[in-house]
Amino acid sequence: MDGFTFNGRHTNEFSSYWKTNTRPFLPTRKTVIENLPERDGEYDFSEVNIDGRAHYENRAFSGVLTVKASDMNDLHYRFTEIANWLCAGYCDLIFDDMPTTVWTAKVENIEQVTYELRRLGRIQLTFTVKPFSRYLYNRPSEPIILDSNTVLDTPFALDGEDYQHSVNGEQNILVRNYGDWYSAPSITATGNWGYLEIKCSDSKKIRYYGGCSDGDVVSFDFENNQVLKNGIPDNTKSLGHYWDFTPGENLITVLTDGTANLDIFMEFYFKYGAVME
Repeated sequence: MDGFTFNGRHTNEFSSYWKTNTRPFLPTRKTVIENLPERDGEYDFSEVNIDGRAHYENRAFSGVLTVKASDMNDLHYRFTEIANWLCAGYCDLIFDDMPTTVWTAKVENIEQVTYELRRLGRIQLTFTVKPFSRYLYNRPSEPIILDSNTVLDTPFALDGEDYQHSVNGEQNILVRNYGDWYSAPSITATGNWGYLEIKCSDSKKIRYYGGCSDGDVVSFDFENNQVLKNGIPDNTKSLGHYWDFTPGENLITVLTDGTANLDIFMEFYFKYGAVME
């Protein structure tokens, strides 16, 4: 019986142990089906969207958390601690049997936590989990820590990769997405320029023409579809479409009328990574 880390704390801190009931291997695909009475069969519009691909539902992980205590006073003290620990929004969730896999989750049945703890000394927990996990070391430009839980055949270079680039005019940059699902990057730009255009394919590109001077920081948040200048949203000075990095190699083209320093950050998702029961 392994434990887990949630909201920055491990189950061992509360003298408790965890037994998994369900942990689905894959998320459920969102389907948009249209069935017309005057047509044979049905139409599947699940991939008819701006991304041109299917999207997925959240997962549900469930199990039992059992609390150990020396006496009733100790047990009631742990009740309060555990309730405060679990009563959080979405947090990182890491199971001991998947130490390099990070899920984004929250406790769904939070109303039952206090009741079950006081009556039974254990909790039937259900986590609502975002459909795709991410790798613990999700930034390839950072070296992997020595003696970490990283498996030996990880595709990352142990000493990190260079995802910081200086661009003058136009430059092509090769970016590797080591996950096997689409990844929305965050790109930060500094330097001196009037406009900056970043293109990942012939049809998808984003251009910001709000300018950048010494001391300014312009951030492209592809996850939330916004541009920020010095931390303030500045979408009115941007044009184009946001995009995701596909699994594997991605060639992006950066175009500017000055000199830009780019720092590219990604989260790497694992759609097909094993989910152990």
